[in-house]
Amino acid sequence: MNYIRAIFLCIVLFVSNLSCEDTKVSFSKIICKIPEYINIKEDEIYAKMKDFPLDSASSLYLEITIYSYSTGLESITMSDDGDIKNVTDAGKIKGLIKITDGKKILRADFIDISGNSKEELISSLINKIKLKYIVN
Repeated sequence: MNYIRAIFLCIVLFVSNLSCEDTKVSFSKIICKIPEYINIKEDEIYAKMKDFPLDSASSLYLEITIYSYSTGLESITMSDDGDIKNVTDAGKIKGLIKITDGKKILRADFIDISGNSKEELISSLINKIKLKYIVN
């Protein structure tokens, strides 16, 4: 009896593990939305996605919305004994990645990217999207 329970448990764990994996699907359209107050242009994002395959037969859209961008923070402090300390924090991009069928949201994930330059931030964003969502 314990033998049957053990096999059943293994099968359930195996099937549930398969269902938890990130599935990659193909998209018919990739949409990028960036508010005007953010110093990144949509063309800069689209230029890095030239090699993303699109499937006109798919009913799914990938929508990238960037809602926060920072080039980094530089802090200069002076101690009591006159030592000057300069600290630079990395820049950040925060966004929302949505998979929709044109009408309703099927999946939504927040994304947080760090980097030392605008180009590095955009490249990291595109690489993360490619690894997680794009079928090669």
